[in-house]
Amino acid sequence: MFIKILIHLWRKCRSILLLLVTASILFYYTFENEIEHLNSFAYTDSLPLIQNSVAHNSQTNHASAKSNEEEVSKGLTDKSSINEKNKYFPILLETEDEAVQYQQENHIEKESFHPFHPFYERKAPIPYKQINIEYPKLNQITSIRANARFKDTLLERWIARLKKVEDFAELDLHSNASIVSTNFLLQSHNHDALTPVEIVPKLSHFDDPIEQRLWSSEILASVLSVLNQTNSEDHNNDVEIDTQSQYFRNLASKIGEMLLQSYDTPNNLPQIPFFWKSPIKNRYAFRRTKSSLLATNILEFLKLSHVTNDPQFDSVIQHILLSFSKSAKSFDIDYLVPAVVDASGCLPLSDERISKGEHLRESHVLKSIHKGKYIHCKVTKSLLPTHNAVDNVFVLDTIDLYLTIVKAYHLNNGNLYERKHTKISSVKTIMRSIKMLNETILFQPWLPSDSEDLLLPTSIKSKAHFDVLEDSNEVALGKEFLVSPEGAKLSSLFAISGMLFNDSSLIEQSKAITKGYYELYNLLGEIPDIVALDNKNDSTGPFEPLKKIELIKNSHYKLDTLALGVKLDKPSENKPKHYLFSEAYPYIPQIEDVDEERQCWKFHSWPFYVNYMKASSRPPFEFVESLIYLYKITEDYQWKLIGEDLMKRTDWSQLSIPDTGKMIRLLFALFDDNVSIDDYVINSEYNFMSRDFKFMPTYQRKYLTFQDLEDK
Repeated sequence: MFIKILIHLWRKCRSILLLLVTASILFYYTFENEIEHLNSFAYTDSLPLIQNSVAHNSQTNHASAKSNEEEVSKGLTDKSSINEKNKYFPILLETEDEAVQYQQENHIEKESFHPFHPFYERKAPIPYKQINIEYPKLNQITSIRANARFKDTLLERWIARLKKVEDFAELDLHSNASIVSTNFLLQSHNHDALTPVEIVPKLSHFDDPIEQRLWSSEILASVLSVLNQTNSEDHNNDVEIDTQSQYFRNLASKIGEMLLQSYDTPNNLPQIPFFWKSPIKNRYAFRRTKSSLLATNILEFLKLSHVTNDPQFDSVIQHILLSFSKSAKSFDIDYLVPAVVDASGCLPLSDERISKGEHLRESHVLKSIHKGKYIHCKVTKSLLPTHNAVDNVFVLDTIDLYLTIVKAYHLNNGNLYERKHTKISSVKTIMRSIKMLNETILFQPWLPSDSEDLLLPTSIKSKAHFDVLEDSNEVALGKEFLVSPEGAKLSSLFAISGMLFNDSSLIEQSKAITKGYYELYNLLGEIPDIVALDNKNDSTGPFEPLKKIELIKNSHYKLDTLALGVKLDKPSENKPKHYLFSEAYPYIPQIEDVDEERQCWKFHSWPFYVNYMKASSRPPFEFVESLIYLYKITEDYQWKLIGEDLMKRTDWSQLSIPDTGKMIRLLFALFDDNVSIDDYVINSEYNFMSRDFKFMPTYQRKYLTFQDLEDK
């Protein structure tokens, strides 16, 4: 009887209990933001100012408010007190130069390193290895040539360089890591290439002091490339190799965990470079971040997730790719990011919006520290235009971001973590970026050569305006005809993309770009860090000094056509964009600088077809990498001949150990036909990371091509 009464009471109370729980949860989330906001004032020993249109602003109150504001500002600029404030409020920094003031060279971590896991960890890693018969093959080498003479020459140069090292323990970690990476690539394709005595760099000294953390990003890929050799099937029964493999796997995991710390930002986009020697840990990504730096760690984290089966690293890459795709149309040129972006994700709320209480109602609003004051940031997951940009400039080192994403696609066997039933596609975004690069940044240089199939990439600057009559956004694109070694990455990007996404015209563009760089190399004896050239118009043939003198006299280089339409602070995102191309020479030749009789410059030694030049400070690694892809894809021996010429003309005695290692690895891969670009992916430090895949005929997956963009 008693049990029946209890059951009856439970049935009566159950609905009431459920209602109370539901109401409690509702009230909790309704007032959570207000509670956090009040807590934030408690942390800062200040109270919110209540603004009222009624005249309560007496002189006494005004003076009190002013005094309180000054006190808060002083507390946020004093380094001794900002440390405590920073625990609760992230600091918004403009650039890495601003971050330097918070550096402490003698900084010692009081607490041991704790891994940072900002993302939801999936229960199981993505099955990346499976591919089917439709997945394209990059490597088209059908006949294996020995090329023993070239490889022996490279090996001799490398051994000679190693013998100059008196004590490997005295080298920095970057140099030692480069030696390890190079040795293992050579050994993996020639087991007798190096004796054990010569493989003596010690990465075992990586014991996690802050000084070593500074090198962590550079050496991670070197460690991962070592795993190519130690994980090979030929060594499964070798106890020594297995022990070494486990050591390097653990070391790679340790370094990867460290690098995750740079993603500990409000929007989980990286702050790079990351400043370890600072007590100010709670930081946004920089408001002025070089776009090329967003490619940092993508390939390394992807490979690390393969080696460790840790989905945490997959999550980081997925987040970056999603942010990149969401931002595809946020800038002047659709699908192209400028040289500098705002990676902080912070949209500061104005005083007017704060006075209306929007910071309490809006989601993802953080009270933050900026330039000694408190602000409220609405945090987004997207890349933003810089807040004070006059001209948006696209520079050639940004190409590395697109090349890295395409390599990640290949390393992960056609998988960029696409989500079903969503309009955002990272693969389609990168393909549209490639098409836009092909349409916007190439030009034909005006050189003494009579060759018609030379192309070079240039930096461009842009200005967006709104055309009232056409009701559209007009984007003026000014080609600067500035060429740098980083532009050769465009050749690699086009060659790989042409194969992966089925567009042979891109491979032809890749050939023309590499030929353009080789022509520069032959004419100037180097690929300069920067060289300003002239554009070859349709009506002009090979370069003629007299024509150039005439152009200078006619003020050809003073044209400024970027001021078009009605300038708006922010063009309407719902309106179509029209791109208008023009010439925007950054270096304006003056007739006073010309020796008309000798047809040359008066004050410069560079050729007359060059408007400005900064001499090369390093070998052309990007150019050599493009030779690898073109040879492996086309099997045209001319690319090896160019590599042979480059090898002979390189001044090896002037190269540092890391630069020597890079050149040895790249040229060895070019000359060794057994090094397949389907087996390896080359990262931005020119380490060779192995690609793992398993052919599964029944695996159901469709790989996108450029045709799919047209069928949308």
